[in-house]
Amino acid sequence: TAGLIEWAIDSSAPGDLKILKDVIVGTFTGIIASIAFRFDGDFFCLKSIFMGTLYWFFYGTAFVAGILEIVSGEIETGVTRFVAVTIKTFVLSLGAAFGMAVVFTFGSDYTVYEAWVLQGPNCTSDRNFINNDLYRIIIYIVCSFAVLGQYRFPIVNWWRGVLVQVAGYVVQYKVQVGLEQDGVNSNLDTAISNILGAVAAVAASEILASVVDGMLNLYNRRILHRNNEVTKIGTFFYKITAFLVRASYYLGFGKEADLRVLNMKSDLRQQRLELHSDTHARSEINITSEQQRDIQEAIVSAEPLSTWSILMPAVYQLVPGSHIANLWFGTIFPYNEDNISEDVLMKLKESNYKASDSGQVFELLMVISTSLALGLLLGFAVTNNVSQMMQYFSHKSGLHKIYNEGDDEDREKSDNHGYRKQLMALGMDDNPMDRNEESVRNLSE
Repeated sequence: TAGLIEWAIDSSAPGDLKILKDVIVGTFTGIIASIAFRFDGDFFCLKSIFMGTLYWFFYGTAFVAGILEIVSGEIETGVTRFVAVTIKTFVLSLGAAFGMAVVFTFGSDYTVYEAWVLQGPNCTSDRNFINNDLYRIIIYIVCSFAVLGQYRFPIVNWWRGVLVQVAGYVVQYKVQVGLEQDGVNSNLDTAISNILGAVAAVAASEILASVVDGMLNLYNRRILHRNNEVTKIGTFFYKITAFLVRASYYLGFGKEADLRVLNMKSDLRQQRLELHSDTHARSEINITSEQQRDIQEAIVSAEPLSTWSILMPAVYQLVPGSHIANLWFGTIFPYNEDNISEDVLMKLKESNYKASDSGQVFELLMVISTSLALGLLLGFAVTNNVSQMMQYFSHKSGLHKIYNEGDDEDREKSDNHGYRKQLMALGMDDNPMDRNEESVRNLSE
């Protein structure tokens, strides 16, 4: 319902009403959940319903982006972003409280405050579910799919996003559980787990980007016959990539243009052989306008994989948006027994309910967002230095020859991420005089 309301406001509401989108979404969420709590038995956990619904409207990554901008020297932009998303998150939580007020103000046995306190005992954690790694990971993967859909991530690339999301989450969760004492984590524990989780997400995204870029490099060289030599690893990765292109298309989520480019391989090979043959009259490679469009699209899709495009959905989930909302609910409904009737207090005592201190909102916001920002910066620093060291030792030891199908000039182009456009350009090396006998022979491979 909340999603439909947001869609309706964005698509057809006048501009003035769109400004109130967050409070309207929060209010309707509060109304629907409170109606269920009031008329269908008071055994629902309103807080879980609110946080589970409004989680998809929180601006989690903007908290971290604001801190990153502040650290990098963009003080004005970073502070503006951080304060803006803090207020927007509070507005969503306040809207849910407004919705509760609509339901419980008139004719209810409880006041709004009493209803909030009374739902507290229903919100105890199911430790058996939390401690079951299999169920927890399955639920997290399902949520990851939803996040990727929200980010409009291409379905064919979902596996990349999920791997990064799970890597960051597992490290963050395991470190947090390992540091807790008597079931409680300190702010320092939270900071450490966030930093290591962010580092793990960055490392996973960089490794994925490197592997996928390398596979696409070898694949595109084979498709357009730009490889100066043939390696076993290159052949292996080409066959895997070609299989994935066909499989994704026939499963319904791949692009037809990618399949057409793959099917052009034989035709292009024949034309290139004729072009470089001394006994054939061919003077140029002929392609149709549709093939030209497909190749141009392939050039765009073959650009180096953006680490941030894979990383941002993972950061969105690493930011505990629901926890931040819980802080705001603790501010809106601070626990005070003077505001609770005796009947409600008796119910609370029978359930052995103890109100938890939500803590200081600003301090916890700073711990969460700053630690994740520092984790991202540390992760990029570590992965960049490790990558440079691996490239250095690979070239010094000659290991790069195992998978490299180009020359030194091509490797320099790959280092500055500008090689793909030149690699895919059809007019780059079509002069037969630029080909030696061995390279022409490789075209038949």
